[in-house]
Amino acid sequence: MGISDSGDDDAAEPNDSTVVRPLSPTESASGLFDDGDDDEASGSSSAKRRRLRRGGTVPLKHPALPAAPMVHLYTKQRNHDDLKAPWDYDKKVIIKRLLDCHGNPPHRCYLVQWQGRPLQLSWLWREELVDVVPDSVNRIDAWKASGSKEPIMSYFDNRDTASDDDCCFIDAIRAALYHLGCPDLVTVEMWEAFEKTRPPDIQYGVTREDVTEFFKYLQRKSVPLDCDELQRNLLDGSYTNAAQLNKFIRGLGSGTYLASVGEDDLGYCFVVIVEGPNDDIKVLGWYDEKRNPPVDAGLLRNYLWVNRARWLCRIILKAGYVCRGKRKSRSQKKREKRERLHLQSS
Repeated sequence: MGISDSGDDDAAEPNDSTVVRPLSPTESASGLFDDGDDDEASGSSSAKRRRLRRGGTVPLKHPALPAAPMVHLYTKQRNHDDLKAPWDYDKKVIIKRLLDCHGNPPHRCYLVQWQGRPLQLSWLWREELVDVVPDSVNRIDAWKASGSKEPIMSYFDNRDTASDDDCCFIDAIRAALYHLGCPDLVTVEMWEAFEKTRPPDIQYGVTREDVTEFFKYLQRKSVPLDCDELQRNLLDGSYTNAAQLNKFIRGLGSGTYLASVGEDDLGYCFVVIVEGPNDDIKVLGWYDEKRNPPVDAGLLRNYLWVNRARWLCRIILKAGYVCRGKRKSRSQKKREKRERLHLQSS
């Protein structure tokens, strides 16, 4: 059985509440995720990071795994995992996220939430996960070491986190700029420099406040983008599925948009491309400069997993833009005007 840490559509919920574990995911409909073997065949690092062959053996001799919780630690949904059901090693399954860890190395295990419905949670040992979802493992370890009383899921409510290293926001910006013909206008190095100025919680994903501050950071760096337009949230209401979002965005007219949407409690960031009035609205997701083309493309109407939208902004190039420095407040402008008038009259 191969394990991947990326996925898309949830499997249809069966009539019986007990299912064979783990669920076999359905084929991708969104185009945002590529679960094929092309990357693996090419030997790319991302493929090696995402996949693991489990042959039924674990190098270390461990004590028994703890019992899986009856309900989700955060959402309180019932866990439908059947501990007595055999593993199907011929099926590839999707890790949606890690929720907790138990024990100390080398006998540390992690609570896995599997992609699919109904909800299934089960424990796996560290060596079964560390090469598949290393960032998630390290994040759980750091959270546990911090002694936080808050469940790690509480950090994800308002954050966009849907990528191997929780960088779907910067991936989306670079995908948009690739579409506009200038992919290197915003670099990963710029994002990393910005991250150092933010609170540590940014490691759990990007909030709307982080997004706004990053756009201001780009503005100060004189990046030729219309940052005033970037900071406007174009959403005028609640949109709970792809069809509603498709209709709303089409009404905005042609352009390149950055969208923050959600699947249940997990946030995603991707690019929406509107061309002609009768053309399908396109979506660009993920950015990997080592691939050709470096982005994944799909159609918005196929993103059936979308069940909420948080914000939407338009990306517009602004050639020749140069930051004029920190803007003066209205009171400061009035004070300077009074001083000038006073000097002229004296």
